[in-house]
Amino acid sequence: MAWAKAIGAGDPAAVEQILEGIVADRERGRDPIGTLRARYYLALNTAYSDHRVRAVELYTQLVANQQRLLGPDRRDTLQARHKPLCLKFIALIADQLRVLGPDHPDVRMTSHCLANWVGESGDPRRAAEGTGWLPA
Repeated sequence: MAWAKAIGAGDPAAVEQILEGIVADRERGRDPIGTLRARYYLALNTAYSDHRVRAVELYTQLVANQQRLLGPDRRDTLQARHKPLCLKFIALIADQLRVLGPDHPDVRMTSHCLANWVGESGDPRRAAEGTGWLPA
């Protein structure tokens, strides 16, 4: 797959462009599950590329489509619902670190909330480590 090669090459912009094309192709076809999967990978890659505002928009669209096609109680739908919130928390933590510093109680509380959500979404190891949102 072209997007996998672009990931290996460390070119997130190329990956995003390729995935946007895949989403467009899937939307023209008759494969709603494949379209959801492509939308998920596009949102995920966008988040990893630090385009958090766009990633939140993509995840929000994904959740709406999952609820419509799969139902609101489907595991995939429930897992996808937390991602926009986590991205917003990560952005908040970055601002809090910049303004308040790493030892401020508000930073710790926001990090704690994010860790709870990450753990509940199925990644308890990352939640316990607190990786990615607080300095070492």
